[in-house]
Amino acid sequence: MKRISVLVLLGAALSFAACNSNQTKEDETVLNDSLPRTTIEFDNPKFDFGTITQGEVVEHTYFFTNTGTADYKIETVQASCGCTTPNYTETAVKPGEKGNIVVKFNSAGRSGNQSKTVTVYGNSEEGKIQLSFTAKITVPENK
Repeated sequence: MKRISVLVLLGAALSFAACNSNQTKEDETVLNDSLPRTTIEFDNPKFDFGTITQGEVVEHTYFFTNTGTADYKIETVQASCGCTTPNYTETAVKPGEKGNIVVKFNSAGRSGNQSKTVTVYGNSEEGKIQLSFTAKITVPENK
């Protein structure tokens, strides 16, 4: 019984560390100042997946428009947790054109209300832009 308790505590500690490991990386990101600044606008920077079942992998696409006068280039996108995987437009987005960021969220091992962030680093006037999503995770009755 004692071994099971230790394993549960160890698993919880590793899960917590995985969700917080990107925080250090985010703080260390340095933006490329050689690119001219521009403005971008997201259609909806906040998204709610609603209620999902534990273990589901869900996906959402955030769309943005380059509303400025210079090309917009995403340098990197970082998720606040290892349970979230971002993919993004890697080519420069010209003024007036659209780009996107696709976020996959793996709800395995999670329950209840979840709130996660994805930080976009690029040559926008803000330098970094934070996107967010929420989900309510239900645990199947047979677990």
